[in-house]
Amino acid sequence: MDIFLLRHGIAAERSSTRYPDDALRPLNARGQEQMRKIARAMRRLDLGIELILTSPLVRARETAEAAAKELGLNDRIQAEEQLEPAGDFAGLLRAIARIDPQPENLLLVGHEPHLSGFLSYLASGGSSLRAKLKKGGLAKVEASGPIGSNARATLEWLLPPRLLALLD
Repeated sequence: MDIFLLRHGIAAERSSTRYPDDALRPLNARGQEQMRKIARAMRRLDLGIELILTSPLVRARETAEAAAKELGLNDRIQAEEQLEPAGDFAGLLRAIARIDPQPENLLLVGHEPHLSGFLSYLASGGSSLRAKLKKGGLAKVEASGPIGSNARATLEWLLPPRLLALLD
């Protein structure tokens, strides 16, 4: 299985008055435009994504929706609480393993440092791989064998948003 990790786009500034609940903080106008470009680049890369799992936080959900619209996957988005910033890596693997049928290409949309931590967990079994996904960054990992609590994967590539935007 190929797993693509997409960090949400640029969000509105944190504000305890405008967004007392940080989970409700949306993408700002720049982030919305950024994600439209990145979604078009993802379409051009022809990644074969079949299903999108997203953090339920608004900025991640809006990012997933932009990708889904461009990839023709509007009915293939599912919220997954293990993609929230405090999500559990083993729990996320269990959630992926429960998907039936298993997709060959899966997109996960979430937050930092959770996504890079999950990437490290997949690639090294712990936290020894140091990587950082910028807002709108996309990584591809290839999982070897069935997805389960001890799944391992190889980092194939990691693209910053600036490079993805050039593909638009």
